[in-house]
Amino acid sequence: MNIEKSHFRTIGVLSAMPAELEHLEANIIDKQEVAPGIAKGRIGSHTVYATLSGIGKVNAAATVQRLISEFKIDIIMFSGVAGAINPEYRVGDVVLLSRAFQHDFGHLGRAFKMHAVGVLPEIGIGSGEESPYLDLNLFWQEDVLVNLKKRSVEFSKSFSPVQVNGQDYLPALKIDGTVATGDQFIASDAKKKVLQSQGADIAEMEGAAVAQVAAQNKIPCMIFRSVSDTAGGEANLDFQNFFATVAKNNAELAAYLIGELP
Repeated sequence: MNIEKSHFRTIGVLSAMPAELEHLEANIIDKQEVAPGIAKGRIGSHTVYATLSGIGKVNAAATVQRLISEFKIDIIMFSGVAGAINPEYRVGDVVLLSRAFQHDFGHLGRAFKMHAVGVLPEIGIGSGEESPYLDLNLFWQEDVLVNLKKRSVEFSKSFSPVQVNGQDYLPALKIDGTVATGDQFIASDAKKKVLQSQGADIAEMEGAAVAQVAAQNKIPCMIFRSVSDTAGGEANLDFQNFFATVAKNNAELAAYLIGELP
């Protein structure tokens, strides 16, 4: 399904953190609760359903499929936080993703071999040549996606600064990042090196599952994540202030991009 111009959209917005959802709902007009934890309303000319994703791949996938099946959404937007794998990414930066993969799906023998989801050539399912990477640009009309990325860069200039090591830092927007998703909170230098070798820029616990469900339903999916940590080291952060600021930046970017959809 391509995004056509001059058409009202029904958009499902997933937030990883309650603070994000609160900030997002502040931008929703005519808000009402249509189910426990699910708010409906409008942003611009589009209908929006907003809710929390839940932690982990199963929770996030179930939430996305419910929105698609029950509320007939035709675009998914998902924001949250992630650990940085790419050494050029700083705490507070916002990453707009173009690829996603599940780093914990594969065959574990003497060593772990990652595969595309649904492929296990060791037991005769698939060839093993299938790419494990999901393209998040699928199902978007190209000119619409190009415009959203351009608008994201412009909007990022208005991000609120975060406090890192006692100093204010203005988050940068990183375009076309790759996320590694798995049901593990990564706090390991060894695992971080593995994910880096697999092409990951950030790591978290839901994104690739959300992207997979969106792809199976042939609807566009946009995911952006704020960097909360370095996935192997410890940062000296004012966490209460940091997460409040990150939540505000993510929610305001989501609301802005929804308003920019044709």
